Amino acid sequence: MSLFNWNRAPVADDCFDVPELSKEQAFAVKALWAGEAEPHQQRIALHAITNCFCRTQYNLFIPGKPDETAFLAGRAFAGAQILKILKVPIGQLRLQKEAPEE
Repeated sequence: MSLFNWNRAPVADDCFDVPELSKEQAFAVKALWAGEAEPHQQRIALHAITNCFCRTQYNLFIPGKPDETAFLAGRAFAGAQILKILKVPIGQLRLQKEAPEE
């Protein structure tokens, strides 16, 4: 399996644009929030969040618009952090230390 997606990434041309969700994606996100999502819906919802809302897989550079490029980079950063939690073994993550019980 390759670490790189050699397919051409979608190009972002409007920093506020959010691709339309399918009905299945919308139901999955709502079920996730309600704590009622089936395992397959959880994956669909996280895919919608990271790829549609955060645009993690997009080419984020908008020529001549550094402010919009920066906005998209912020969105993608949030998605990248979600993907990092999903893909990196728990022992390798920097996690908050639990507070000692009093």
